[in-house]
Amino acid sequence: MKMKLSTRTRYGLRMLIALAKKFNQGPYQISEISRLEEISEKYLGQISIILRNNGIIESTRGSQGGFYLTKDPALLNLKDIVEILEGDISLVSCSDINGECNRTSQCVTKDIWEEVNNAIKSTLSKYTLQDIVDLSNTKDGEMFYI
Repeated sequence: MKMKLSTRTRYGLRMLIALAKKFNQGPYQISEISRLEEISEKYLGQISIILRNNGIIESTRGSQGGFYLTKDPALLNLKDIVEILEGDISLVSCSDINGECNRTSQCVTKDIWEEVNNAIKSTLSKYTLQDIVDLSNTKDGEMFYI
């Protein structure tokens, strides 16, 4: 079994990166994000509901409407974004916030799973959406010669 983030989280982050690149430049139409990121409009629409319900994005209607970030990308860390899209970050159910099992008192691995979970959360907390945009701008600007 692979431990991996869901498509919703990966696509949601790509949508947020696109919005962060246009931060304070007005709304960004979902059709444009869909085209640039090669993600279906319908799926982006579903993701946008989750992000809007959690106060990350907002939308305006009309021909000049679209989506925009409600906060500066430098204030949105990846841990919060992943938890909004994915749920609590936990490798095994016994190591999540309310995780208990009938073997807790004799479990020799619970502390290890909690340590791994905390390391993942700590790493994601170090990076903001702006950090990802900055990395993206660096990659976009690289030129390779053959």
